[in-house]
Amino acid sequence: MVASSLTMTVSERLANWATTQHVSDFPSDVSLFAKRLIIDSLGLQVRGSTLRHVQPQRRLVESAGSRAESTITATGFRSTMASAAYVNGTFAASMEFDECNMLPWHSASIVVPTSLAVVEAHHRPGSDLLLGTVVGQQVQSLLGTAVSVPLMERGWHLPRAMGPFAATAAAGSILRADEVVLAHAFGVAAGDASGPMEYDRAGGEVKRQYTGSAARAGIEALQLAIDGVTGPSTIFEGTSGLFRLMAGTSEASIPDDAWNTWYITDTFFRLNPGVGTVLPALEVVADVATTERINWREIEKIDVGLPAFAVSHGGNIIEPTDSLAAHFSLAFALALRLVTGASAPADYLDSEVWSNPDILVVASKVRPFAMEFAADAPLLCADVRITMADGRILGRLQHGFHGHTTDPVSDADIEAKFHANTEGILPESNKSRIIEMVHNIEYMDDIEPLVALLNPL
Repeated sequence: MVASSLTMTVSERLANWATTQHVSDFPSDVSLFAKRLIIDSLGLQVRGSTLRHVQPQRRLVESAGSRAESTITATGFRSTMASAAYVNGTFAASMEFDECNMLPWHSASIVVPTSLAVVEAHHRPGSDLLLGTVVGQQVQSLLGTAVSVPLMERGWHLPRAMGPFAATAAAGSILRADEVVLAHAFGVAAGDASGPMEYDRAGGEVKRQYTGSAARAGIEALQLAIDGVTGPSTIFEGTSGLFRLMAGTSEASIPDDAWNTWYITDTFFRLNPGVGTVLPALEVVADVATTERINWREIEKIDVGLPAFAVSHGGNIIEPTDSLAAHFSLAFALALRLVTGASAPADYLDSEVWSNPDILVVASKVRPFAMEFAADAPLLCADVRITMADGRILGRLQHGFHGHTTDPVSDADIEAKFHANTEGILPESNKSRIIEMVHNIEYMDDIEPLVALLNPL
């Protein structure tokens, strides 16, 4: 999988790598993780199709009217492949329930909708859905090796900032684009690199469409490059390139050893909705609530030690004003679990639950603070201490959570999540057949049967 040249720019090297990949060369664990990404994303797209807060994006596309190339999942409506990827990418990210990875952050909600739309529109085989998913995820991860940390520090959402290039790479690999054209497409896609993260302080449902917007931008960039539009070859490392403008340094680069590493296998999956920085603390609270049978009315305070970056990426919001704010509120997530005994996905979407006075009382007692963890601790961890009125202090140190690489998922976990997300929307027979098809996706000559099962109406 090595792409190496001392004279290539970052764009050129990424394009060379992306256009020389073959499904037959993927290690078995890479294909396994890609299939998990696809199953997880499809389930989230189906559930997202029913959620009110992401219907504006669907209505925007449907009202515009356009060439029927690709299907908006679970609706039966067909639009251009770029528009279908936009809506499906928005659906997939509608519940803060998609996968995570510390380099690309969230890539499946970009590369799966992109690959699905392009494969459907061009009548490509199922193996190309796998190809686009792996190539797009790897390109976003490679860029993450250079800029993940500085983008977080500067308040940029990496999937929206670097995701357009993942989508461009995914589409380019599926369509067998020339590597020169693909390098130009990266330069074109750069004009859509964006994504301020102010939502983690003040809420804002606009964040839901960041992945969909990246998918649409990447597909359109490739289409424009194929039609002759050129882009700067030094769009990443140049004087006015994205590494300097967005990450604050022109010294950022993709390490040489990164080109020999498959990052998709570092993916972890959320089995509870919410920003990843909240989930370690939520797992502690869930365990304590179950084993100690505590009365939430007797809680004095809840101290939560977090890595410094996590305090501002989940610890700012106490009283949610929209579902995005609920998903990004450590205080709400812990209080919801303690008061209701559950962390139901629907509760994060319910305005009456956000304003529940009992939940708000407990939320006001949550006190996040920055603390140092062991050098070998994962980036997502928490130290939770619940002080009770009788003087007991309950809690523990938690590294990761179930679904994290420290406690990884199984196929059964992913399939159970898919069944839950599609409950009441897809027939049971469709669910099992979809899962089976994805597990054997490389043997499908046409993905039309899969698309049909996702759109029973």
